Amino acid sequence: MALAAILLGLSLFPAPPGNLLDVENGPAERFIVARTHTLPGALLEDRQTLSSPMLARLADVALEDRSVGGVGVMGVHEGAEARVLRSAGPGTEPSEPLLGVESVAFIHARGRAAGRVLELAQAQTGQFVMYELDGKGQRGREVVPKQDVIASLMTRWNMYEGSFGPGSEGDAGLVPGKTVKLAGAYRPGWVAFDQGTLGRRLLAGGKTEIAGATRVLATQELFVRLPKAYSPRKPAGLVIWIDPGETGIIPQTYEPALDELNLIAVGAAGMGNAREMADRLQLAMDCLATAACRFHVDPARVYITGVSGGGRLASTLLACFPEQFTGAIPVVGVSCYENLPTGTGGFWAGGYRKPQGKLFSLFQKRPMAIITGDRDFNQPEIHRARDVFSRDRCTVKVFEWEDLGHALPSPDRLLMAVQWVDEPARAAEQKATAAAERALGSLREMHTRSPLAIKALKAEVARITNMAPWSEPAWEAVELLRSAERGAAKP
Repeated sequence: MALAAILLGLSLFPAPPGNLLDVENGPAERFIVARTHTLPGALLEDRQTLSSPMLARLADVALEDRSVGGVGVMGVHEGAEARVLRSAGPGTEPSEPLLGVESVAFIHARGRAAGRVLELAQAQTGQFVMYELDGKGQRGREVVPKQDVIASLMTRWNMYEGSFGPGSEGDAGLVPGKTVKLAGAYRPGWVAFDQGTLGRRLLAGGKTEIAGATRVLATQELFVRLPKAYSPRKPAGLVIWIDPGETGIIPQTYEPALDELNLIAVGAAGMGNAREMADRLQLAMDCLATAACRFHVDPARVYITGVSGGGRLASTLLACFPEQFTGAIPVVGVSCYENLPTGTGGFWAGGYRKPQGKLFSLFQKRPMAIITGDRDFNQPEIHRARDVFSRDRCTVKVFEWEDLGHALPSPDRLLMAVQWVDEPARAAEQKATAAAERALGSLREMHTRSPLAIKALKAEVARITNMAPWSEPAWEAVELLRSAERGAAKP
């Protein structure tokens, strides 16, 4: 509900009549987001399955080999979240033909007595478009929805397109623990850095003369490193690396932290300080979107890091897009939303304007570990920025050492900073998993003593998978349900 309130703040006005997301008799009560334009009727009415994102994602998936299969339910929105999605629907007609449009998802709008299906697609530029579909799945009327609302909601969807079984690391040729070039087509970021976005987010609604992103995604190279223990059964955290140079390869200094904390790392070549800022920001979002589709990513653990100029951009993205990123580790470089006095009559210019309202409230909760040292020429500016962030009750901590200059720290020091950023999410996960284990134990005992009816069992399994989705207790609960369903289906 809290995130729904934040997302509602991104909508500038209520949805007027003629909303493409409405059904025949008025506003839809529920939206089911899936990879297919047809869903089994039984699933559409199965509120217990749809109440659990994990159960919904695994609908029709064969657990024996955990193959992709199924209908690929990515998310379900009811109540306040349904109103958020509906607010994106009025939209506008495309001002010009959109190039390279590819399907992202199908939105099944359900009312009390009516329903409709829409296709959400994305152009090469990153712009979203929605199509009304007829009974045969053919595209009809199209509108450009509110981009910020769609991009924010997508952080809640399970975008993972792969399977869950052994050997399903996402791509052929990927070896956990090795940094490699990511093959295949990349996904445009959910946020498109045109002039409008730059003004709304970096200038708090102001206007800019800075040109929007011009990167051509088809010519880019992304690099990825999976942690040694990566398995799609358990979503991994994600670290986006902003290289101040040109390679985009994740430094080996990060590897102990990536492995210990189960973090995927992704970087883009040609993302260095010499490139235009809009392109660098866009590539960071492209890395996020591509990784979320290729690998099973935990949306509560999406971090961004960089060195020097890359650190400045990492801190900027966390502050201006706190719904996309949940923490940052800027190294020997940080940007602030105020001009910072140098102490000698000058100032360090602010890198962006202070986010407003609910966006800033969310940023205040996002941990940011800033790394510097006594030999780093940016240390005085970092101290000033830390003071501003602390004054405004942001979650910030400076990690510094006497012998560190303008460079990456040692692996053990970097691990300390990443651990601090990751600690709130890990603590919440451990607490939830412990609760799910207790609930599963009670369920097994109760079910062994007197087998539950499928409906009652599914309700308990939905509760456990909502407590700690994708945890081992959650997987065991799903397998218990599947076993009971197979037994009930026997003649």
